Amino acid sequence: MESLALHSGILQRRDAGYSFAHYTLQEYLTARDFDQRPNGVVQLLALRNEARWWETILLAVGHWATSGVTDKARALLHGLLDANEPKALLLAGDALDDADAGRVPELAPLRRAITARLRDLAALTDDWRRKAHPDPVLRNRAATMLDRLDADTDRPGLDLTKADYWATRIEPGTFSMGDDNGLDDEKPQFDYFIRRPYALARFPVTNRQYLPFVEALAGRGTPEAVAAARKLLQLMEMHKQKPENVRPGLWPGARYRAGEGNHQVIGVTWYAATAFAWWVNEWLHEIGVLTAGEEVRLPTEAEWERAAAYPPVLPGGNRRTWRREYPWGDWDEPHPGIRANTDGSEIGDISVVGIFPCGAEELAGNVWEWCSTPDLNYPFQGEVDAESLYTGNKRVGRYVRYVVRDGSWLRNRGYARCAYRGNDYPGLVNVLGSVRLACLFSLPSS
Repeated sequence: MESLALHSGILQRRDAGYSFAHYTLQEYLTARDFDQRPNGVVQLLALRNEARWWETILLAVGHWATSGVTDKARALLHGLLDANEPKALLLAGDALDDADAGRVPELAPLRRAITARLRDLAALTDDWRRKAHPDPVLRNRAATMLDRLDADTDRPGLDLTKADYWATRIEPGTFSMGDDNGLDDEKPQFDYFIRRPYALARFPVTNRQYLPFVEALAGRGTPEAVAAARKLLQLMEMHKQKPENVRPGLWPGARYRAGEGNHQVIGVTWYAATAFAWWVNEWLHEIGVLTAGEEVRLPTEAEWERAAAYPPVLPGGNRRTWRREYPWGDWDEPHPGIRANTDGSEIGDISVVGIFPCGAEELAGNVWEWCSTPDLNYPFQGEVDAESLYTGNKRVGRYVRYVVRDGSWLRNRGYARCAYRGNDYPGLVNVLGSVRLACLFSLPSS
């Protein structure tokens, strides 16, 4: 023992004797020991609530799944699933991921059952009011686990090429903007007319949706995506914008971290956000998803507030009657525990899109979203047009600040109100700066 401790580095001498220098080896050997026990599965299941045993449980499932002893792996995973406990379910998801269970056909039925239960837990199903867990932290962990398992790619709102990417269409009309009971820059309330029908994206842009844009600028991807990127590169060069500047500031390298595909993309400048919107518009026209009269861009501040604060169809009468303080109504609606990722959620970071269900989702908390219009005093003097370097309509200058909306996970619920306004310089890499797209539709012919 002393020789091993001295020469191998496997063991370390301590006051009470010897211990392993690397706990993973200790946990692995412990897992192999349980493999030799006739009731090893039952014993490991009994230890599922003790955090120091979790890695041993994961290593046991991984060993059994990859060495052909799938009956024991199935038994342990079944036991975790049947426990009907959120933490046990998350442990089962971890075990599937560690064991690369997608490559083990015998575990496919269990994988489907576990991922279905994770979707329920994360509020990613239509009946979320009945099945979702009230704790946002657990919901976010479940949704992140689904992403790691590559089991969260086909729900509505995640595919830019499909109609369900967009929330409900909003028709032209007048609404009351601002809040006389709010902060100084939210006053005074005033009427504003939106001239063109539009829809906001159901979710902000995710890392997985943003990656093909970065790839296309590097010449990789479908022919249509690359063709749109080449046109954009010419415009970027005209305006002295560099393609490397569109890469999100918080990506650790050429892409996002594993398990964060459906997190909102963050750390993008206003220039990068408008470049992405231009590319999406060009790409979707190239592949025939958009018609000649349709357009994708960043929303204006007015479009953003109209979608957040009012129902899609405005009833007659007082324009303020149907206004919401938060995108879902009062703070405690529509369901206790299902609100927004503000500082009170205790997630302490950005969260997976969709775990706070409510129409055009994530319009409160999580991260800031760039708008296409500059920060102007209320009331607006006439119509305020969307701006971009790449469409010929621009006011961009060193001292022009552009509106950001939504609040963030760092802020309290006051910042998540529909009327709250923020702003930032277009070239600043705001670590919580994100993107949401708007789709503008053709006006009805007279």
